[in-house]
Amino acid sequence: MFNILSIFAEAQTFKEWVPFNYRSDIMHESSHFRKIAAFSLTLPWPLWNRSIYIAVSALPVKGENSLIVTMKTLRSNFWLNGFSFEKDPKTTECEIIFCACYIESLGPNKQRLRFMSLADPKFEVIP
Repeated sequence: MFNILSIFAEAQTFKEWVPFNYRSDIMHESSHFRKIAAFSLTLPWPLWNRSIYIAVSALPVKGENSLIVTMKTLRSNFWLNGFSFEKDPKTTECEIIFCACYIESLGPNKQRLRFMSLADPKFEVIP
């Protein structure tokens, strides 16, 4: 499971290998299993670029070789222990209402990823 988790953990590199992604920052981490991140994507005209600010938490499942990862939009500019950040006012902010990933190791190089998400890309906001 290390390979897939290392990809998730290195979110700041997404801008180098995910198309249209020009910002991917881990803004703060309180532990290896709890972080906040910001992502921004370039969209074609007449749409404005989109940004998302998310809190990510992970929890190993006892007795199983698996991990649960949850993500949710940060609605304010503050997080744990008073950490504050600025949102980009030049982009439209998307919203992840809830997202959960269940990552299960099936063998040395084989994992199963179950993914469920409820998101709003704010396409009714044009541009």
